[in-house]
Amino acid sequence: MKQLLLVLFLLTACGAAGQRRVSGCVATVGGSAVEYANIGIEGTRTGVTANDKGEFAIVLPAGSERDTLTVSHVSFDELRVPVATLGAQVVFTLTPKTHVAREVVVTPAKQKVRTLDGHGLRIASGAFSFMHDPEKDNKNELEPSWVGTEAGSVVKVGEEFLITEFRFEVTRCMGDVKVRVNVYRMDGDDLKNILNYPIYVDLGSCDVPMIYSIAPEEVIILEKGRYFVALEVIVQTADEVHRLDFPAYLKPSLVREGKMGAFEKFPFNLGLVVRGHRL
Repeated sequence: MKQLLLVLFLLTACGAAGQRRVSGCVATVGGSAVEYANIGIEGTRTGVTANDKGEFAIVLPAGSERDTLTVSHVSFDELRVPVATLGAQVVFTLTPKTHVAREVVVTPAKQKVRTLDGHGLRIASGAFSFMHDPEKDNKNELEPSWVGTEAGSVVKVGEEFLITEFRFEVTRCMGDVKVRVNVYRMDGDDLKNILNYPIYVDLGSCDVPMIYSIAPEEVIILEKGRYFVALEVIVQTADEVHRLDFPAYLKPSLVREGKMGAFEKFPFNLGLVVRGHRL
């Protein structure tokens, strides 16, 4: 038994020794901070979210030298950097996306507001929860372990659809919590965020149910196909207790833990509703 424990200790020590810490900031070409950019290795749970000043720190696991670090934000072109080229201090510079705004005309016959995606039957005593206790959870020095978690539903669009509202309910919120709405077009297993500007929702703290209705500032048109509409937790205050509760509904959803992790099927969803007009 002592020999086994020694072997396990040596393996753990070697693994920790192979890790390395990279910190820095994410900025525009002009030097302005890019807030809440995602930095990580795709297909893994290795990832962090930059803070509102563009600052971040990430611990790269042993054996990641052949991997590629991805830096992404909906308003900028994705940046991919080989891990082997990274120093201990880095500055990632992102280039703004170029996009052409589309003019939309909603005809009288199609002005009726429709629900593109409902949430299913509500579970009376159920809750879709995110919880973090710095005394109990493993975490890095900047953020709770569940930051970057995304949860949402897959929707099928049969004809062009103009999104005018995202709507969800929060039943409890402890700590300074912020979420981001994401809309991905699904092409097989590939997901591409179609938004040009981020949609942030400051939740604050509440101990009574609160309903949030968000009207996007940009024109969001879904063409025929499959989409994944989700909420992502992005707040970073690791030294505080956080809890975020949504109602739970009997409808399958996709959930991923960590910025670049793989999505997994989950039997319940948190009730994010998408409304708008057919075009």
